[in-house]
Order: sequence, then C-alpha cells, then structure tokens
Amino acid sequence: MTEQSVRELTQVTYAPDAFFNDTLKTVRGADAIEHYFLETVKNAESVRATVHDVAVSDGNYYVRWTMEVRLAKFKRGQTLRSIGITHLRFDDEGRILIHQDYWDSTAGFFEHVPVLGGIIRAIKSRI
Repeated sequence: MTEQSVRELTQVTYAPDAFFNDTLKTVRGADAIEHYFLETVKNAESVRATVHDVAVSDGNYYVRWTMEVRLAKFKRGQTLRSIGITHLRFDDEGRILIHQDYWDSTAGFFEHVPVLGGIIRAIKSRI
C-alpha cells in the first residue's frame, strides 16, 4: 500500500457509494475511502497484507489475511501483525460495494498505543 497505489486503484476498485469498515473507522464512498487510505499511508512506514485464502457464498467473498504494519509515530522499527477476515460484496461492474473487516483491533493496534496499551493489557490479564 503506497500513496501511488491508493491514488491509482481506489476509485476503480470501490463503487462510488461503497461502505467500508475496518473496525477502526467507518466511511462511505470511494472518495472517503481513498482519503482514509491516504491518511493511513501517511501515518505508516509500510502496510502489507498477505491473503491466505478466499471463500465464496451467495455473492459474498470472505478473505482470510495477515497484515503487517510499521507505524511512523510509535513502536518505530517494530512490525505489528494482525490476522483477520474481510467480507466483500461487489456491484454489477465488479467494484467493491461492501468492505467489512473483522479482526482484533485491541491486539493488532490499541495494545501498542502508549498508556492505552498498558490499560488494555491489564484488563485482559484479569479476564
């Protein structure tokens, strides 16, 4: 994921009125999705997703993945890894209409945020 790839691919990949939710943010429309992706690229040293498999059921696609992110502002030099599944549905032109991610954002992101991460880890240790 780079600024160039976001600018070249988002508008042709997502429908104009697409719904996007990655558990951190919900946005609607290809323009808003592109803006969110550009902000993500700006705040990360690198973003890389590896797709492990895809399942299809009644027009719905489920993609199992691992994502590796290196953030620019904290945990510098460390790669954060998370696993998840994305639910995709496409419009008649083959563009993404629904993009809903399912992953543990506390382990994959929030546990690494200064102060907040310590609180989350303390709560998890008591459960």
